[in-house]
Amino acid sequence: MTPEGWDLRRIGELVTNIGDGGTPRRDNPNYFGGDVPWVVIQDIKPLITVTKNTLTKEGLDACSAKLWPKNAVILSTGATIGEVGIADVPLATKQGITGMVCEEYVIPKFLYYSLQQKKQYLQTLAQGSTIREVRPPILKKIDINLPPKFEQKKIAAILSSVDDAIQATQAVIDQTRRVKQGLMHQILTRGIGHTRFKQTEIGEIPEEWDVVQLSDIGTLSSGSTPLRREKSYFCNTGGHYWVKTMDLTDGIVLQTDEKITDKALAETSCKLNSPGTIMIAMYGGFKQIGRTGILKMSAATNQAICCIDLNRNRASPEFCNIWLVGNRYRWKTIAASSRKDPNITKKDVSQFPLPLPTIEEQQNIVTIFQSLDNQLFSAESELQLLKLLKRGLMQDLLTGRVRVKLDREATA
Repeated sequence: MTPEGWDLRRIGELVTNIGDGGTPRRDNPNYFGGDVPWVVIQDIKPLITVTKNTLTKEGLDACSAKLWPKNAVILSTGATIGEVGIADVPLATKQGITGMVCEEYVIPKFLYYSLQQKKQYLQTLAQGSTIREVRPPILKKIDINLPPKFEQKKIAAILSSVDDAIQATQAVIDQTRRVKQGLMHQILTRGIGHTRFKQTEIGEIPEEWDVVQLSDIGTLSSGSTPLRREKSYFCNTGGHYWVKTMDLTDGIVLQTDEKITDKALAETSCKLNSPGTIMIAMYGGFKQIGRTGILKMSAATNQAICCIDLNRNRASPEFCNIWLVGNRYRWKTIAASSRKDPNITKKDVSQFPLPLPTIEEQQNIVTIFQSLDNQLFSAESELQLLKLLKRGLMQDLLTGRVRVKLDREATA
């Protein structure tokens, strides 16, 4: 139902020009490297100013791409469908990225948010057997609830303010991650307050530190998978947590989506590991190999996971996990070096080297990283709340379910 004072219009009625982009022949160097920004999917952002690639005037004329003016709405309509931005400078687009020039009575930012809200719907309209896309003739028929221009402006301003908060929060997250990454290299090789260093197999570390293997500081074991056809081995409630590689996310493990029964523990080689056990994924391809987790409860694991029960007088689980996460790339070298399948073995895990400060320094290092993790958690939680707020506001404001309050200046 169209709100009072609003019109139900098709996109074709809201634009003076709409069209797909194009790509000139890539074997002609005279077509690329000019001063015409040329948008590919990776360039689409709320305000598009700079693009990775550019065209010359000759390249633009040699293909079906159009030069869209500033404030044109840019929408991905092929392959990745539904990404939307606004041109901040005159620019062209490749095929599968549509440009739209709004009528005078349409605020580009309002159309931008209306298209954002319809992203999933746009994906259902895609046609084609090889490359699915939404062609301009179909796009022009999509209905948009259009309020008066002054109300469009107010709605766009409200949603833009939320977007600004989202972008600012994301910037905090990105910066904190960069700080954590830089600190991880610095503090895991230089320690806290050290002035004398030595060369080792893992690089330069403080003279007071040792280099050990995981087997030097803990007892290793692996799990198993009970027979799936034996239903009495698995349960939804009660029972014991059972960890698989997909449960490992480099942090703590508090629960699992599957559990095994007392009968499974009694009749199979599954056994419970105690809280504080470090787990490392040995199978699952390069995306999963080396994933870690620290148990915060008792749990069994499948055979793809190596468990390390640490000597807590020598090694902190949290410190070891920080090192393992920061040095996961080493597993890829090990996995790819001598085997057909990219897996690692319990022996590989046992021989994995790491630096070992005193337990007191380990705990101090952990405290530093926990502080950063707390900042990340807080910012990421705020980001999720802002995204939920935006989703709710879009549903309310773009449908007219909730009307914005307008002052006299806005309606003048």
